[in-house]
Amino acid sequence: MITGFILAIAVLISNYIGFFLILFMLCFFVSNMLCSICLDGVRHFKDLLCKDLRRYATILISFAIFAVPFLFPYIKANYFSDTTAFSTSHSLNPQRTLEDFQNFSARPWYYVLPPLSHPILGEVVTRPVLEWMKDDWGYFLADDYFPKEHGGGYLGVANLVIFALAIWFAFKQALWKIKGQRSKVKNESKNSKVYYSGESLRLVLTVTITIVLLFLFTMPPFFTMSGHKIYTLGFVLYKFFPMFRVTARLGIVILMCVLVVNGLFLQKLLVQNQKSNVKNQKLKSKFKIIIIIYTIFALFEFYVPISTFNTSKVPPVYEYLSKVDKTVSFDFTGLTGKRGFYEGPLIIAEYPGGRSEDIFWITKHHKGFINPRMYKNEEYGFDSDNFTKKLITEEGLSNARKYGVSFVIFHKDRNPEIGSEGFFREFLEVERDFGNVILFRF
Repeated sequence: MITGFILAIAVLISNYIGFFLILFMLCFFVSNMLCSICLDGVRHFKDLLCKDLRRYATILISFAIFAVPFLFPYIKANYFSDTTAFSTSHSLNPQRTLEDFQNFSARPWYYVLPPLSHPILGEVVTRPVLEWMKDDWGYFLADDYFPKEHGGGYLGVANLVIFALAIWFAFKQALWKIKGQRSKVKNESKNSKVYYSGESLRLVLTVTITIVLLFLFTMPPFFTMSGHKIYTLGFVLYKFFPMFRVTARLGIVILMCVLVVNGLFLQKLLVQNQKSNVKNQKLKSKFKIIIIIYTIFALFEFYVPISTFNTSKVPPVYEYLSKVDKTVSFDFTGLTGKRGFYEGPLIIAEYPGGRSEDIFWITKHHKGFINPRMYKNEEYGFDSDNFTKKLITEEGLSNARKYGVSFVIFHKDRNPEIGSEGFFREFLEVERDFGNVILFRF
């Protein structure tokens, strides 16, 4: 009952958090059942199945009691209404295309590529790899990398090395146990070594299988191999839960699972190391050094510098814009078909957008700012995040012209989409180059 209530609170706070928790819970349930069949046999599996079904049913029923009354308008709009009656930007019924799911799903290599925001690894490792994939490989799933979404899926080399060791020992012990059951031998073989206790072994294997299932859910709905379509579990989410398109965010849940497995493995090593006799002091010292090196390298891998800016010094691009004294007036039509009229200062767009300081600098340049982060206007069907994302397409530039945008401020130091600078140079005119910032004019 309490777990169901917590899930309901999570869903009401954030649909994504609640949905991912429920998906994780179901994957964990399936994984636990598979481990039970392998480790305990069919007889114990039936007992555990009945027990867990009651437990999970109680959680889901209590969740439904607390959450459904609040989510009913959302559920009705998505599953019991004519979807054609809603626009693509409707808050209750956001229609997502297959292309959206392809773009915002993860790729296997995203889990081993450091985020572009890393001051060293981002430029030395990730950017060259992504450029090679886009320009030389040419696979249709190789060029959709959004730093703010996909960068969060990085698992870390240090974590993956420890994780590989942990599951190797776990599967080795599990195989010995299964062989012992088949040969009707109750005791462990003398040649086998017990690395995990019974509960720890089950937990490591269960979480590992859960990671595999979650990984498959983060994949694109399908990929091609030799001209044949191969569907993944991501296709299930696309068909039944089209509102949750950014499946790459499950990478955070996968990282948490990896850290749980690593923690159990390191705990066992620490316990065994402490039980060693005095003669193994050198071994203990080496173990401590390895842990320290692992910790330092793991922290280095995930280091992202804190973003700060000096408000007393106005960036040159905004100083320049403040001196452009011109007003505009024009008619426009929103995505909803509603017509509008604008009269005022020139309108600018920031790319990449999403910085809070962009709004602050309005007080300096005194221009209209069309794409502040997370701004929506339901009356005209305008979504600033979607506008910014499509700005590096011909359709996006056409849309910007329709809304009267005069300038695009391009920030090189914000990890822009690969190839975006060349795109703007091709379709827009360079008004002024300020080094890390380029001002483009329509």
